[in-house]
Amino acid sequence: VQSALTQSLHKIEVIVVVDGPDDTTLHVLNQIDDPRLKVSMLPRHLGLSDARNTGVREAQSQWIAFLDDDDEWLPQKLEIQLQTAQQSAYDYPIISCRIIARTPAGDFFWPLRFPRPNELLSEYIICRRNPISGEGLLLPSTIFTKKELLLRIPFKSELRYYEDVDWLLHVSTQNGVGVEFVS
Repeated sequence: VQSALTQSLHKIEVIVVVDGPDDTTLHVLNQIDDPRLKVSMLPRHLGLSDARNTGVREAQSQWIAFLDDDDEWLPQKLEIQLQTAQQSAYDYPIISCRIIARTPAGDFFWPLRFPRPNELLSEYIICRRNPISGEGLLLPSTIFTKKELLLRIPFKSELRYYEDVDWLLHVSTQNGVGVEFVS
């Protein structure tokens, strides 16, 4: 949450959706004194897709970015992605970026490569040489896109795994949608 609130892009809202009752999490979030923070607690555990869809519906902004609870953003992430999105030729750009994967073996910058020109997103994500090499990654905490797109094509709540990949593969086939990467 702090990495979202300390972005160089200050005019933002940060919506934390707690997936079901969790008094400890609610107590910690209530200690953060920032009017940009809004906490929404689901009445029961509904799953990741419903939590993301709830946050999208509650957002006031035209643009949405996701941040999973075990990730953090570098300070200029949103500013760089917004500038890229505003200059995009796509009506519905999906802007992604690299991540720093911190492991016991060290820090790694992933993905190792961005999609090649004319490479299908499905090929990029699914046809990796090594599934743990950091190749072909497009993680939810890197996604920045329009609220309108996320409302039109929400995450599927019936999926328990790979709901983000399902969403990306489905939405990338829609007219006006394009995936772009920033370093």
